[in-house]
Amino acid sequence: MNEKEKGLVSALMQDPGLLEKVAVPKKILRGQCLEIFNEIKRQFDKSQSFDYVSAADELEMKASDLLFDGFHRLNVDGLKIILKEIEKDQLRKKLLEALNKETRIVEKTGTARDSKKIKELFFKLDSLDEKELITSKISDVKKRPVNWLWEGRIPKGMMTLVAGHPGIGKSFFITWLLAAISKGEALPDEKLWTQGEKTRPYSSLLIAAEDDPNCVIRPRLEGNKADLSKIEILNNPLDFSLDNLTDLEAILNNRPDLCVVVIDPLNAFLGGKFDYFRDPDVRRKLGPLVDIAKKRGLAIIGIAHFNKREDSELITRIGGSMAFPGVARSTLGISYDVRDNDDPDSQDTRLLFSIKMNLRRKPDVLAFKIKDDLSILFEKESIKMDPDTIFSKEQREKTQHSNFIKRWLIDFLRSGEKYYPEILKAATEEKISRATLYRTRDKLSKQGEIEVITHGYGKDKKSLWRLKSS
Repeated sequence: MNEKEKGLVSALMQDPGLLEKVAVPKKILRGQCLEIFNEIKRQFDKSQSFDYVSAADELEMKASDLLFDGFHRLNVDGLKIILKEIEKDQLRKKLLEALNKETRIVEKTGTARDSKKIKELFFKLDSLDEKELITSKISDVKKRPVNWLWEGRIPKGMMTLVAGHPGIGKSFFITWLLAAISKGEALPDEKLWTQGEKTRPYSSLLIAAEDDPNCVIRPRLEGNKADLSKIEILNNPLDFSLDNLTDLEAILNNRPDLCVVVIDPLNAFLGGKFDYFRDPDVRRKLGPLVDIAKKRGLAIIGIAHFNKREDSELITRIGGSMAFPGVARSTLGISYDVRDNDDPDSQDTRLLFSIKMNLRRKPDVLAFKIKDDLSILFEKESIKMDPDTIFSKEQREKTQHSNFIKRWLIDFLRSGEKYYPEILKAATEEKISRATLYRTRDKLSKQGEIEVITHGYGKDKKSLWRLKSS
């Protein structure tokens, strides 16, 4: 018996119940391997078990002869694989014999005989190289709950992408997140957040290619009052690559308390021999990283950039192959606040929104500001609006039109205060309706840009508009 045949009978000795789950064709077994297999099957059919001593007596062997070095324990899939490998080995041997025989005939006669048998052997061997599709009943699949780092947004044991244009505040957001979890703070939009309760603090690893740890990363973490002892950085990030995750595994082995790994930006660490726009290449690169996340229950967060396709769906605006958001179970986006609202500081507001969520419905949009001390402050109220609607072409055009009218009204009043009839006449010439003019006035008034003064009563009532600074 060769090693594969020994592995087969060894596995069946230890778990003869595999015979009920896998059909073992006797035609691929030979000699002593076939004898032992028949004895295993005989005992199992009789008593649903296997006894080494009685098998040795039946086969006239020493019991120790049945105890092969390096016992194999196989599950159903493993047994199918080893059976296929034994069959392939035997086919290769038959094919080699057939080719040698055909060669001798050609050398003697100068002509080849019918090669039908050789073709059949090649075909059988080729078919065995194809992967077998294995199915399971859903009723046999074990249900496993999702563990969250941030409820509804960042799952553990999986990969999450955070995408946005360069300079939008992705790295600010990451340092805030690492600071918050280092202290065990409940995160925005969670039930605990409104109650101000604490959760378990987590340790994290930041692999950053672009931000300096001395003058950028640490000040931002301190601004968010992080527990700096729970956040590690990679000292030589440019030596790290997804081509070789051995070093990352070693760090995780030495720091089992690490719960989060952030790679900022992801495309800086993809390694060589790689096409950024080919799905198979991306999946091969990210697959081992996702396996680490699943095996260790880590939340892996990769930072990505938006492309310039402003009129596309949000999920197609992530740079490179669609496999990037495809592999990630959650994809978050960060952008400036593009809504048309009355907040005078709206130009400093960022929106955090869900582009893709595979595990539940998409969470609501959140708004936050980056403060002067480098900390981040989230608004208490979430925004119940579909991100694709917020960032649609129609919404952008609506916002641009609203901003145009605001600028027009401010510019019109720069020459001095004006009474309402004169303003309405000029607005009508610009095809601005009365209702739109009033809405714009009210917004600018709330923002402290203009003020409205009224004179008189009834028919003599007049409305004077002017810039507040004049």
